[in-house]
Amino acid sequence: ARPSVRQWEAYVDAIGIGERFPALVGLGFAPSVTAAGLQELQIRERTAGRGLFSIHPRGMRPEYGPVLHLEPRTAENVAAVGYDMFSEPVRRKAMEAARDTGRAQLSGPVRLVQDGATDGPTDSVLMYAPVYRAGDLPRGLAARRMSMQGWVYTPIRVNRMVQLALEPRRGDLRFSIHD
Repeated sequence: ARPSVRQWEAYVDAIGIGERFPALVGLGFAPSVTAAGLQELQIRERTAGRGLFSIHPRGMRPEYGPVLHLEPRTAENVAAVGYDMFSEPVRRKAMEAARDTGRAQLSGPVRLVQDGATDGPTDSVLMYAPVYRAGDLPRGLAARRMSMQGWVYTPIRVNRMVQLALEPRRGDLRFSIHD
């Protein structure tokens, strides 16, 4: 079963992401759904009293990975809810790799939905960890794809993470991260 909004909020609050990990934009959950599953998800969200769960970008696709929960609930994170990460090639590649291997995967550089339509550099990545039915780790590719429920993920601002990691070491230290 997918976590409820309250369960997800309580879980992320208990972790203390904002205080403990300031380079993380939040912690989210994105279900893995087919076109038919998307309609069921939208009906379930409406029935639970959360209103219309609309997906963007619009369009029919065979598979979706929309942001369902993203905490902490900032205005920027609320704007990302409903974004189908599976529709974007860089994100989809990491999501598929996580699903198919059973291991957490980092995406390549992306511009976060939270950043809006800026022309600045894409200095963020996303880390995806697969969630399988009943929390198991199925053996084999076909079993993992069949058992797939979604992804726990976190958007990471790489420049901020590096800045915070190096802060105590002020000096002439330089390094770069390459994909």
